[in-house]
Amino acid sequence: MYHPFVKGENAMAHTETMLESKEIFNGRVIRVTVDKVQLEDGSTSTREIVHHHGGACILPVDADGNITLVRQFRYAFGEEIWELPAGKLEAAPDDEALLAQAVALMSRAKCDGDFYFSIAEKYYTVKPSSETAMFLAQAFQSKGDYTKAMKYLNEALAVETDPAERQLLLVRMALVGFVSNDIQGAASAARQARDLNPEDGVPYFVLAQCYGISAAHCEGFAGPATFWAAYDTMAKAVELLPSDSEYREPAKTSMNAFRSRFPTSEECFFNELQEGARYTVNCGTAAGVSTTVRPR
Repeated sequence: MYHPFVKGENAMAHTETMLESKEIFNGRVIRVTVDKVQLEDGSTSTREIVHHHGGACILPVDADGNITLVRQFRYAFGEEIWELPAGKLEAAPDDEALLAQAVALMSRAKCDGDFYFSIAEKYYTVKPSSETAMFLAQAFQSKGDYTKAMKYLNEALAVETDPAERQLLLVRMALVGFVSNDIQGAASAARQARDLNPEDGVPYFVLAQCYGISAAHCEGFAGPATFWAAYDTMAKAVELLPSDSEYREPAKTSMNAFRSRFPTSEECFFNELQEGARYTVNCGTAAGVSTTVRPR
């Protein structure tokens, strides 16, 4: 007796031969054919075949062994059902709707793998927008890929026209530049953000940090003198930052650190500078900034 799971010499090979095939439907997701086949006994019959373009199903499992499902409305069922995240991209790799659905599904499942990012980037290529660029920038920033984060921030900035949104993008660029040690780039973005919204404390926070870091590369008296500008700028940040800002306490700590690096009375004396006099920083990212002489 034939059994479909029996293998080896006792298994019988069964087959049906297609004589003709007629396509009766070809849609975005499936196509349907009606095939005329010849059976083993020589008779003929009809087979109705649904051809699917193929897809992929994701099984998201977290560190605790929990499986993530998504809930979606399915027309065929007439209601929302729980299901595993799945997609079908190969049949239409540039299909905007399919890419948007895949990104939405994987976002809801909190995916963060390379496949997810490749699909998100593909969607951005098909439908570029400031919003999607910002999303990709945030995602790559979270991964520590600051080069790609900055790439998408720059692309978002290039198409954004609203001044308020441009200011937010520049703040993000300043922060990403700072954490990736691009001090010049961070200072430039922070200045532009400050100019667009002088009441936002974050650009001042980034600028002050950039001034402090660049002081180490200034020779002689110019190095410690740069901390006057860093202190002033950080004081402005503290003044503007709301009480619940994550930057407020670090800003206060930085102010104390900057003050401890001020030039001494002797250094000011030998450079013929009196307390209260005006001084213009001449090196680093703070070059050109006017500040006040204050001995340590």
